[in-house]
Amino acid sequence: MVRIIDDNGEELALATLGDGEDQLLTIERVIRGKGRLLQYYFAKGRRVVHVEAGEFFLTGTIVTTWLGAERLWMIKLAQPGSEILPAYRRRMAQWRPAS
Repeated sequence: MVRIIDDNGEELALATLGDGEDQLLTIERVIRGKGRLLQYYFAKGRRVVHVEAGEFFLTGTIVTTWLGAERLWMIKLAQPGSEILPAYRRRMAQWRPAS
């Protein structure tokens, strides 16, 4: 499971990832936060997200499309060395791994 976090460091969703390819992660199942993802993407028009998986933090752009009758969410990962947003940098400076 991974946490999908907005560009202010707030959790948008808890999800599982499916098979990805290259720089694209596919969200297999949103366990909680479907409404927050929809609001972030459509109502707020925001796209930058961070994926927290254990001790790893990845930055990317969330995209969505329809696959049959279901909404498919994907995260296109940022290129290595891309800028991390200041609000997220502050959050990460305060982050401590769970012991």
